[in-house]
Amino acid sequence: MKKMIGGSIAIVLGLFCFSAFFSAFLTFLAGIIPLILILAGCLIIYLNYESGSPEEFEPKEPEAVETKPVETKLTKTDPVENITDKSTDGTPKLLGNTGTHVFHSSDCKFSKSKKCTAAFDTREEAIQKSYKPCGICKP
Repeated sequence: MKKMIGGSIAIVLGLFCFSAFFSAFLTFLAGIIPLILILAGCLIIYLNYESGSPEEFEPKEPEAVETKPVETKLTKTDPVENITDKSTDGTPKLLGNTGTHVFHSSDCKFSKSKKCTAAFDTREEAIQKSYKPCGICKP
């Protein structure tokens, strides 16, 4: 019961002070709104900052890509290296950004991003996982 009475007194005093100092409140509000807008803009820029890549302002939702399965027929004359198309030194040829779903060649400047953690050996493998090719390096 004491909390109800204390809360009621606080509401009455708040309404009285609000009505008595209404012009001061409007002055305060006029000064604080631009400050809030500046801080909100800085926060949005900070939270969306990745690596400075041009893909960061593209939509984050990956597009659905229809792919048809490719049948490979092995013959005795086909070497295994040509069928798998994997790199010989063990490093992946393509790196995908998990935030933007864009894949880059390993020598692209945007492949050095912290979010380029998905590794693909072939272009088809990356496209099958709903990644789009980079517009700069065009892997």
